[in-house]
Amino acid sequence: MKRFLSNAAVAVLSVLVLAGCSKDGVKGFEGRYSYKISGKVGLLPTAYVNATEEEKLAMEAMGMAFDITWVPLSPEQGQMHVAVKDKGDGLVIVTFNDIFGNVCSAEGTVDSDTVTIREGAEKTASLTNGSEKLASGFITYGGTGVRYRDQLIISLEYSGRMTVSNADMTIVASSIECFATKN
Repeated sequence: MKRFLSNAAVAVLSVLVLAGCSKDGVKGFEGRYSYKISGKVGLLPTAYVNATEEEKLAMEAMGMAFDITWVPLSPEQGQMHVAVKDKGDGLVIVTFNDIFGNVCSAEGTVDSDTVTIREGAEKTASLTNGSEKLASGFITYGGTGVRYRDQLIISLEYSGRMTVSNADMTIVASSIECFATKN
């Protein structure tokens, strides 16, 4: 019985020590990070996206079938800051300051080790073919990320319109990751 109590005391003490070292919740996200964003967006002609179903059928009947065109984003990197706005509600402000001078911010919420950036924040983005810029413009974004100790991995979703080779295109899908390391 004495050995059981001794083992139980060690187990309880270990849990308390580990819990005391954990930075769970909103305070665990607070701070400065170095970040990189890369990925791709799926585009369709805006005229097709905005068309009614009848108009889309008519376009397809005339041989104007459209598939999503995936185009890479120009990579972005810089400093990201997470500031606590309301600890009780888990509200944060996430700011991105890329090395080319663009700055944007978004509100988010924290729940345990997950942060959700509210959709609708605006930023600039550029598309590339790998060697030159194809288009740039303002987009809206949001996303969800998970904190792994000093790493924050956020899956972002972009939406908006851009002109690519004189064609008005709409972002209809995206596959974008933000990797951030706490400084």
